[in-house]
Amino acid sequence: MKTLFQPVLNLNQGRVFGFDAQPDFGGVGCQNVEDEFQAVCRSAIEGFLRQAADRVLILPMLGSDLLDASQNAGHLLEACEMYALSPKQLILECSE
Repeated sequence: MKTLFQPVLNLNQGRVFGFDAQPDFGGVGCQNVEDEFQAVCRSAIEGFLRQAADRVLILPMLGSDLLDASQNAGHLLEACEMYALSPKQLILECSE
């Protein structure tokens, strides 16, 4: 899996505010939702840190990710700790 990043602009300041992570599974999904959520988080954070560690990362979440929100939040916090990314740099984008 790879992650593409779409810049999000702050038009008032005329600069890139952050990056919206767009996971690309290449037609291959994960075995279960938990594995998929972890894979998206890891891929997005790794790519983000290589490109723009001083900005904000916008992570997509599906409604199904919220069904087990406490476990997924734990995975997300573990990934932040592993990659030394501040949770203050994350915006979670929820969609259907």
